[in-house]
Amino acid sequence: MWLGWFVPPYMVQMENDVYTQIGLVMLIGLGAKNSILIVAFAKEEYERGRPLVEAALDGARLRFRPLMMTALAFIVGCVPLWIASGAGAIARQIIGTTVIGGMLGGAFISVDSLFRRSSM
Repeated sequence: MWLGWFVPPYMVQMENDVYTQIGLVMLIGLGAKNSILIVAFAKEEYERGRPLVEAALDGARLRFRPLMMTALAFIVGCVPLWIASGAGAIARQIIGTTVIGGMLGGAFISVDSLFRRSSM
């Protein structure tokens, strides 16, 4: 997610200013929420007697679709920020670029790590 946060604004030559940092805080919050959902499920399964790694992988697999749906809805919801025009458009474009890039990066990393781990 860090790479996804940093690269898109850099590619379109935007500065790392307060709006970029607000976007980063949004990404951290959403990432923490996603992690909490997976850990809560894994904790319940672990307490029922399943091995820790198996419970964590099952939690990630079970919560995968809802987390990807949340990420996609968040990305689509931020598109108006990304294509903003008019007064104050630069601030909205910076936040939109940061958040969309970070969520896309986070989504690709989750997909890759989940399927790479499950094939082992």
